[in-house]
Amino acid sequence: MSENEGKTRVPKEIRKIRVVGSVVSAVLLFSTVWFSLKTWKYMVPSFTIAMVLSALGFIISLIALIRVRTGSNMKTMYLVSLILLSLTLFVSSFSIPFSSTAKKNYTKQLAYLTRERYVPQFFPNAIPESTTDYRLDFCSEDFRSSSYVMLEFSCDEKDMSPFAKLAKSKSVLSAMSVEEATAADLDAKIKAEIAGFVGTEIEESYPIQLKISFPENIDEHPNAKVFILRCSNNIDDLTTEAIILDEENNWVCFSTII
Repeated sequence: MSENEGKTRVPKEIRKIRVVGSVVSAVLLFSTVWFSLKTWKYMVPSFTIAMVLSALGFIISLIALIRVRTGSNMKTMYLVSLILLSLTLFVSSFSIPFSSTAKKNYTKQLAYLTRERYVPQFFPNAIPESTTDYRLDFCSEDFRSSSYVMLEFSCDEKDMSPFAKLAKSKSVLSAMSVEEATAADLDAKIKAEIAGFVGTEIEESYPIQLKISFPENIDEHPNAKVFILRCSNNIDDLTTEAIILDEENNWVCFSTII
């Protein structure tokens, strides 16, 4: 092989690499835009992380396309970009847990939960303007044995009234204190109520415990009452949807295990 043949072969190889790189860059650009729109629409980390990974991969592939002149370096950079693209798709396939204190994002994040079929039945479609101390927590079964969603906030007495009315009118069990609801064994009255909708007799000595997600600050609400709005019919796995009310302080927590 002559020296001239060797010189002409290298540019052809680089041109081929650049064609592949252009395709990779285009895909990563599309992915970045796509997940940017998803992030804006839902404001959840599943799409935010995917957007960042896509953008990083696009920047690396663009640098390789414009500034790098060595074939081996270009291949390495495009390989890194493809790995980031793969990570983007992998991350976006999971419902990543999040904890949000930005009440302006509630409707967007609730829309995401609805989209992913994690939406609780009795959560409000919107929160009051007077809301303070807002927090929305979500964890999917991708990261634990069961999914849960918790929404808690305080508001003025007028805005709290409809939530208290909902809790009291829709409760399938008698109102309980936090201590009663977290007991390792429910009292006979609650067991009898559970037996009513489960459709089976429950021996008084048979231990039964409700599965309820409580917020970390529940100790700040010792007088709160727990209202169970939905309860599974498996007495060995009584997953619930509950409203926890502290009417003295106009605080409410919507809690569900899915």
